[in-house]
Amino acid sequence: MTPPLLDLPGCPGLKRWTRIKGYFDAAEALAMQELVAGLPQGARVAELGTFQGRSAVAIACALPPGGVLFCVDHFVNTVLAPGQAKPPLEQVVKENLDALAANLDAFGVRSRVTVLKARTRDAAGRFAPESLDLVFVDAGHQYEEVKADLADWYPKVRPGGWLVCDDCTPEWPGVVQAVQETRLPGDFIAPTLWAHRKPQKA
Repeated sequence: MTPPLLDLPGCPGLKRWTRIKGYFDAAEALAMQELVAGLPQGARVAELGTFQGRSAVAIACALPPGGVLFCVDHFVNTVLAPGQAKPPLEQVVKENLDALAANLDAFGVRSRVTVLKARTRDAAGRFAPESLDLVFVDAGHQYEEVKADLADWYPKVRPGGWLVCDDCTPEWPGVVQAVQETRLPGDFIAPTLWAHRKPQKA
């Protein structure tokens, strides 16, 4: 039986991965890895919303040979304990970027990842139409934010490529509404991961 990709030789494994801050769970990670592992060699993947790399590590571990993951985030978010004041913005950004780099290094995937410190709308302009094999939407979770990300990034997906959206659950009604309004057919590959495969051109 093939082991989960996070437990392949040379990777610190699932136990180390669970220590990365974030909300992407193991079921989501393994579902995403299965999808990514099936992409063609040299696949180009964009992740919108990276934080400290919990989902990025899972994706990068599964990339086919020559593949690259573009991590798009402004890195201003943080997880605070109850009553804890938010640190200065510059400190938050530095802590997130330092943690991301350390996590990518720990799993040996830093060479497969290009970090784009930018808002998702601004970063979209850096990619040509139909130039990505998979776009993973997991940045802002409010309706207008998700709607804009879907509108900006779906044209970047090549025919036969994938659009995946996280947190498509009643707990995030804005995500659900934005996804439903695309009217794109899709399926859940994990309890919160909705996936759509862009049709091939006739």
